[in-house]
Amino acid sequence: MDPGAGKGVGTAMSPDQVRSDRFDVSCEFTRNVDNRTYSLGIVVKTMSDAVRDFGSFLNLCGGSTVALKGVGNEAVHCALRDASQEGEEKVIGRVRDRAFVLTIHREVKTHNPPSGQELSDEARNVAEQVAGSLF
Repeated sequence: MDPGAGKGVGTAMSPDQVRSDRFDVSCEFTRNVDNRTYSLGIVVKTMSDAVRDFGSFLNLCGGSTVALKGVGNEAVHCALRDASQEGEEKVIGRVRDRAFVLTIHREVKTHNPPSGQELSDEARNVAEQVAGSLF
């Protein structure tokens, strides 16, 4: 299952880069400041069977995960696998039958993330807001 792929029914694209497939959505926000790029990707996908389907979303981490409390159901922070992912944070979780994947990318020069096992305050804040909006 490709979490970013839409169902092809009721798809709408807006100039602000929001893709909506009925209740599913993928958004990409970018900001350029002083020749540095910051980005936030949000994907929300409705699962037909949350117990069966959620594992495919967790596989997007491709490595170890750290459980997050207070962020939806079964939310995890994907721990950094290697140096090529520096500046990137990923949170995957679900609220009932809706999975969400957040990807935050900052240029390494501008961000000193905690160790690969810790989530930044900014990423936690975004994850809490997305999960809260899905309730």
